[in-house]
Amino acid sequence: MTLVRVAKCFLFFVWICLGGERLLGQGSFTIGFDDLPAPDWGGDPVPDNYLGLEWSNFYVYDLSHAGNPGYTVGIISQSNAVFNAYGYLATLSSGSRFNLTSAYITGAFEDGILFEVRGFAGTDELYDKTYGLPGAAPEFIEFDFLDVDRVEFRSYGQYQANQFVMDDLTIAIPEPRSIALLVLGVCCFTFRRKLRR
Repeated sequence: MTLVRVAKCFLFFVWICLGGERLLGQGSFTIGFDDLPAPDWGGDPVPDNYLGLEWSNFYVYDLSHAGNPGYTVGIISQSNAVFNAYGYLATLSSGSRFNLTSAYITGAFEDGILFEVRGFAGTDELYDKTYGLPGAAPEFIEFDFLDVDRVEFRSYGQYQANQFVMDDLTIAIPEPRSIALLVLGVCCFTFRRKLRR
């Protein structure tokens, strides 16, 4: 390894350790869905690669299309929330690992629907939790699913109208500071040895 390459490696990892990786989307953030356009009808699919994530069977709606009271009270953020269309399985996934932290969840039509959340890393199931959802008010749920790349959300009710509403979803991208510091140390050691020669 030449001195120039070692110096470039050194500067790159100094940049990471000083917080430059946040420019690449690291850290924790809450998704309120309010930047998505208002749907023309009851709901529109959340676009592919929205905020760098893949959304399957999540539909966005706003207050003017809320209709049922469960949809109305389920909006926590400014104007929008999402729901699982037709009460079917909805999936959130990414090409890299993330932490599913928390969200506000509401039963759209009825009280007491069961809400199951499963977290996966590749084909390995790491988490499987089930909650009872109220329809009169949102339930704040702390998932604490760490290092997953796919999460399945499923709702079960007495009737077919068993959709759930989700808003203010918080996820986190694990920050690679510890790895960066380790590699930085190796780079410094190598750089110092090169200078002595």
